[in-house]
Amino acid sequence: MRGRKEGREKMRSKSVFKSAAVVILAAFLLTLAGCNFDSFYIRVALIEGVPETGETRTPLTLTGTVRPFFANSRDIAWSVKDAGTTGASISGNIINTRSDGTVTIRAVVANGIAQGKDFTQDFKIEFTVQKVITDIAVITQPAKLTYTEGEALDISGLVVTLTYDDDSTETTGFADFAETGITTNPAQGTALSLAHNGHTVMITGGNGAAYTDPLTVKKETEFISSVALTITDPVKNEKPSTDAGGGVGGHFTIGEISWSPPDNPFNGKTVYKAAVILTADEGFKFPDSVIATVNGNDAAASANTGTTVTISYEFAETSDKVITGITITSQPEKLAYTEGETLNLSGLKVTLDFDIGPPEEAAYSTFNYYNIEADPPHGTALSTAHNGQQITITGGLGIAHTNPLTVTGTPTISVTGVTLDHSALTMIIGGTETLTASVLPSNANNKNVTWSSGNTSIADVTDGEVTAIAAGTAVITVTTEDGDKTAKCTVTVNKKPGAAVAAPVITWNAAEKRIDAAEVTAPDNGQKVEYNISKANDGSGLEAWQDGRSFTVSSAATYYVYARSKENTDYYAGAPNISHGLYVVSQGINIEFTLGESPTVNTGVVISRSGSNGPDTATLTVSNSANYTGITWYYNNTLLGNGATVTLDSSNPAYNMIGRKFIRVEAWKGGVPYITNVEFEVKP
Repeated sequence: MRGRKEGREKMRSKSVFKSAAVVILAAFLLTLAGCNFDSFYIRVALIEGVPETGETRTPLTLTGTVRPFFANSRDIAWSVKDAGTTGASISGNIINTRSDGTVTIRAVVANGIAQGKDFTQDFKIEFTVQKVITDIAVITQPAKLTYTEGEALDISGLVVTLTYDDDSTETTGFADFAETGITTNPAQGTALSLAHNGHTVMITGGNGAAYTDPLTVKKETEFISSVALTITDPVKNEKPSTDAGGGVGGHFTIGEISWSPPDNPFNGKTVYKAAVILTADEGFKFPDSVIATVNGNDAAASANTGTTVTISYEFAETSDKVITGITITSQPEKLAYTEGETLNLSGLKVTLDFDIGPPEEAAYSTFNYYNIEADPPHGTALSTAHNGQQITITGGLGIAHTNPLTVTGTPTISVTGVTLDHSALTMIIGGTETLTASVLPSNANNKNVTWSSGNTSIADVTDGEVTAIAAGTAVITVTTEDGDKTAKCTVTVNKKPGAAVAAPVITWNAAEKRIDAAEVTAPDNGQKVEYNISKANDGSGLEAWQDGRSFTVSSAATYYVYARSKENTDYYAGAPNISHGLYVVSQGINIEFTLGESPTVNTGVVISRSGSNGPDTATLTVSNSANYTGITWYYNNTLLGNGATVTLDSSNPAYNMIGRKFIRVEAWKGGVPYITNVEFEVKP
């Protein structure tokens, strides 16, 4: 029985459309004959396109399309026939529900069958609750939480329990996170750095959040292939040094020096051996073969564990003599310096007197052997405070002084001017640009500058970074701290390009003799939508743009309604998008050219200006092009090409501004244009 009933319904539907076709033909024949249509009534055959599903507790807009499209009555009134368990109610064309279930709604077209006889059709809509996550709890940590710098995060093994607003729970693993709307930060596959060390992975979804245990990210191991230590030479009657130098920047720490034999103080005529243990910093290790020096001489490396190594060095036999006096015999080659230069003791020579034996001459290069020190030491960065100061040489019981140092201050170089890398900038509201200032001369002592804007409500500046705030003009000024020298840049801020909107859907109101456009969804940037009408589909012949969506017409013609985003303080008006053509004859009967004849074009096309977010070109194709005698492509009423295909190129300035846009396709058949608007997106 059900099969026969469905068969009868299909036959009835086919019969309705056949009848509609006959009515269309009759309408044209009557028009040609100059007949009066007032006595010719076209009834409603069906309503289609009504939503079949909805979300509980979320308002749903009821929409439907009356067929045939040229029926005398087309306005639909909605009501609840059977709310079931949903508690459904309707206000206008908005239905609201309180619980899950099936709602039977009734659509009524007054006078849809004949004057005084309404057309009625019932529809069922299934409403379900979209559960919201209220809490997330980690029950199994990721299998891996310890990484080496540069490794990719792997959250495999992570399992969480989700709690929903209906108190139900669900356990889900990482593999199913996307399906349940769960995200993580950092995301799976993120290349980890040392900055991630000690941080958790945050898991979020709905209104819930949870955290894994902290990550451990270690520095990738580097080898310390060589070490250069300095150890004070043993000298008779001197105390043994316990600290070795050379560890700064070497990625290791130095332990205390152990001496063999452990004499304190040192004896004369004795060979001493120093040993010190080095410990590598985290992320570093010693290779099997370590090149080591002590005071520039080869040293031995032993007991190498990778983490620690022992460096030892055997000194020459200590002298049995003690220094009792020091005499400068040759001054350093350089005693005059400019502030900031480093002290150079090359050329310095002294004569040493001892408690036994003859005097000996010692050059600066041998000072370490004799345990002689200089103050300030070789390599000291000199300042004007050292001017007139002598270098003190000490060793044993002796002391001597060089001639005084001459240290002059750095000459003052004043600022003579400043320039900017741009004298003018054109920006869009919300954009940023960076200005670079060059202080002249390049070796001026004080290169500090300050930045200011002549109109901070238009453009502001911080450390050279200019932020566009509102449309207008502002002058950015950079001023030097030394000399108050200035340079200026004129910044012109333009509004942002208007957002693209969908093409309006239009219908004929026979009773009022007007064309009505369905409301076009406004963009989410705050722009409203405005409308216009013309007998041309190329953007010409437009009247004044208006907020209203109804247009009264008085002459027979094909009309097109345009929609665009409306200009405001932040955005220019967007590019107009055009509806399908609506043909109106003088008797008030209209025919929409697009019904059932629109060209079919591939959708979801994306092009990228950089090529990194998609291809830089893409092709749109009319798949049913054989149905038409000619096809033309337009963007913003600019002809892009003819034929079954057109190629979009991200380098084309006509449409390569970032964002979503529409292309109009006009396919001609029998002298009539059939129009489709195709959305595409331009990415950076």
